[in-house]
Amino acid sequence: MFTFPILAQSFSDCRLQSLFSPDTNLTVGNIQLLSEKTAAFEKQTVYIAASRTASRLWRQGLIPDGTMLLLSEDGSGDGGSDGRPFGRSDISFLSCRLPAGEILNRANSCFFDFTGWMNRLCLLACRNKEIQPLLNEAASRLHVPLFLLNGGYRLIASNVDYAFENAYIQQLLSFGYLSADSIDTFLNSPVPGQKKDSVPKGIYEALLEPDSYGLLAPLKYHSSTYGRLLVFSESAGRDPALFDYVKLLVSLIREHSLMHNREEFESNAEFSSLIGDLIERRISSEKELQSRLFRLPFLPPNFYTCIVVTFEPGQKSLPTGLILHALSEIFPPCQTAVYQGDLILLVKTEEDSWDIPFDGERLQKLLERYHAYASIGNKSAFVSSIRPIYLQTKEVISLGRALSGDPGQRLFYYDDYTAYHLIDLCGRFGYDFHENNLIYLCTPKYTVLKRHDIEEHDNLCEILETYIRNNCNTTKTAKDMYLHRNTVINKIDRIEEIIGRSLDDWNLQMILMLSSMIVRYAENYRQEDLLHPVKKYSPSSE
Repeated sequence: MFTFPILAQSFSDCRLQSLFSPDTNLTVGNIQLLSEKTAAFEKQTVYIAASRTASRLWRQGLIPDGTMLLLSEDGSGDGGSDGRPFGRSDISFLSCRLPAGEILNRANSCFFDFTGWMNRLCLLACRNKEIQPLLNEAASRLHVPLFLLNGGYRLIASNVDYAFENAYIQQLLSFGYLSADSIDTFLNSPVPGQKKDSVPKGIYEALLEPDSYGLLAPLKYHSSTYGRLLVFSESAGRDPALFDYVKLLVSLIREHSLMHNREEFESNAEFSSLIGDLIERRISSEKELQSRLFRLPFLPPNFYTCIVVTFEPGQKSLPTGLILHALSEIFPPCQTAVYQGDLILLVKTEEDSWDIPFDGERLQKLLERYHAYASIGNKSAFVSSIRPIYLQTKEVISLGRALSGDPGQRLFYYDDYTAYHLIDLCGRFGYDFHENNLIYLCTPKYTVLKRHDIEEHDNLCEILETYIRNNCNTTKTAKDMYLHRNTVINKIDRIEEIIGRSLDDWNLQMILMLSSMIVRYAENYRQEDLLHPVKKYSPSSE
């Protein structure tokens, strides 16, 4: 989008007078010399001529509305009463102290230079998933600080000239986000000397201190704002060329975002941005959190249950928007976010209730269709708790797939795997304690039973676990295992004989069950044999 203000910027060293019509499309597609033989004026064409030639054609009524002119010499022509050449505001012009031939050469050079720069930007947008290279290339031409912010005014990427002194830049570099006061400066402060109606829609602008100018342009997907481009200039007023550059960059960044991160914008982008910042611990204070919540189009529920949906790897072009819509119908009312490919639902939950009603059969079909898995986590009253709750809920999917015993199960509850999650945390973060061998967390009473089963091809551990789960009821245990009740009684007596303790002790029951879960976790999730660990140390061979 090569525009007349961008072209005129290359003549700043020899400019005498200029006027850019606010009601005219100033996009440039061609550059021509204007002469007496020019028969018809074409749209999107910049005409270059001496001021006297242009004035003579204007007096003859041959220059139509919306024409773009580059005038050589002094550009005075037949100035109107208000000092504008031709006395009209509907003609965009720039007059400079160069001959027409030199103006033509410089204009063509600027056009080809701009085209090459645009080609480089488009290649970077297509080939790089990261946005930083695109910002770097943009800044190489604009020579102004550029900041890309997310939906919550947090810094994503930037290109900064550190010699540029500005309180807002220092705020972004120091804290990583704009404060509520700074945001209000852009959203509410009128630009001096300009009517409100003359400010273009979709871009906020503000005259800042000290004598600098700022532009804040929203990046939108449908009606949702997922990011913002912030640009600063040392000018004390609007620069039409910079304005056009900002509009161009917004378009390129939007295309880049939709090309590489489209799934993040299928949900409410501002809410997804907040959830992502909370999970990654990028909210620095309660004050910032309240400011972010205040600017959301809605507030999270007072009490919510977290649901995470994740997909099998390798899938392409998932209809994220369609899936979110279906999930919002299965779990109404809820608010949705997208984070690193996961779908996060905050389902409104009543204060005095722990259950959320939903259509389980419909959810199962949806998960099967898109090769997805879901987990239902804990309830919370604080949106700031989303990080631990999300991490817990997501971890359950991996644990459940390995430990449930049902390959067709796609929905898991955190309550069913809380103990396994604690074991997993011990396994991952307790290396210094147990030397990465979880057998040290098991009671020897259980490992003795396990070794007995292996050596004698018995099933005492299975009977023990079923017996404890059935509250030490031998009749129900026998029924569940398809055994005679007397057989179960004899097996229980044998277990008590081996461990030397009565199973009536609830504490013993608890540590035996925990030990069985540790062994099962190690065998099925970590693929380890705790009873035959790999030796870490061996005598050196001679």
